[in-house]
Amino acid sequence: INLSLESLTNPYLREMTIKWLQDACLLVKTDFARVQFYTGAEGDKASLGFGKDDIAFPTASLKNWLPDIYAITIFGKPYIDLFGRDKLLSSPCYKTEELFNGLIWLQLGEHIFDERGSKESLKNVRQAVKAHLDKNAFFDPELPKDHKYNVPEFDLSEIRAPIELPEEDSK
Repeated sequence: INLSLESLTNPYLREMTIKWLQDACLLVKTDFARVQFYTGAEGDKASLGFGKDDIAFPTASLKNWLPDIYAITIFGKPYIDLFGRDKLLSSPCYKTEELFNGLIWLQLGEHIFDERGSKESLKNVRQAVKAHLDKNAFFDPELPKDHKYNVPEFDLSEIRAPIELPEEDSK
């Protein structure tokens, strides 16, 4: 689940966005979800291709690396197994929480829906969380393209199951 925001000033809409994200994560067996506020300049830079996997990243890239830690990052079972539940819950950020379905919620700062929640504003916290978890799980543009990152094993059998077609009647 990928939610990028440019501005959300209404407190009710902020609360409903968080509720929607939590509900959506429950419905789709989330492995990874994120919410990030982007300032106009950050959004422009990333959309021009300067922010590798920043605004939109293909799900397939998760089998190679994690793109980053975001204002809110939600980790599912593959990442809980990779990093460890206790390590995720002890991340050095504003809020960590285990949701009732076992997902882990990391929130870098208190204010995530305005400039205080932008990528640049939360840079130091983001770097501390990545160092705490495992920097080698996160994409680093300074590393060679063939660098092997620490990534979880994903069970895609349920979503990749072959379609069974009914047999044709041979009358």
